[in-house]
Amino acid sequence: MLRNEQVGKTSSPESRYESEIRTFLEFCADPRKAFSGTVLPNELVFLEELVTKANAVEGPIIEIGTLFGFTTQHIANWKKTEKKLITVDDFTWNPIGFENETHRAFTNRILYFLFENANTELYGNSNTEFYHQYNGETPSMVFIDASHRYVDVSVDIKWAKGCNIPIISGHDYSKDFPGVTRAVNEAFGEENVQTVGTVWAVSNQT
Repeated sequence: MLRNEQVGKTSSPESRYESEIRTFLEFCADPRKAFSGTVLPNELVFLEELVTKANAVEGPIIEIGTLFGFTTQHIANWKKTEKKLITVDDFTWNPIGFENETHRAFTNRILYFLFENANTELYGNSNTEFYHQYNGETPSMVFIDASHRYVDVSVDIKWAKGCNIPIISGHDYSKDFPGVTRAVNEAFGEENVQTVGTVWAVSNQT
């Protein structure tokens, strides 16, 4: 009897998962939070244009910052089926407060169809580790949407420029994220940056 009572006090994986789903749905229903880390509809139109251009160039598309994989799904939908999409995240932050492993497992579930059917891979470590290890074909496009700190965005852009990626783009170019705008403007010059909403892009073709 004592053993059963002790077991009853320990939450099962199923109950923990139900709690996590409930937390996620509450997050989505809160208008103050629901668009945190999300590319908005008007910005998605611009992002689709960028992916369409990338389809005409050899090489994979790289997404830095997967979060929950919502933007990943859009990119995968727009890209050519045979073009590889690599999305990178170490799952150290999310706006809900999921623990690292919960966040990782949740996002893997969301992206399962893409892994199986849309030539999509998840690199589940830091962007800097990815940069050090990547030795594949020159990417056709990178979409930077991870850390908003100036030093981190600068590292992302430095790698992209060093790889001669023809389309370098990202999210959260706005006064709310001065680290992003400073890094982008210093790297390319404000006059060369195209924006729609807070999505930014630069043609790095020579």
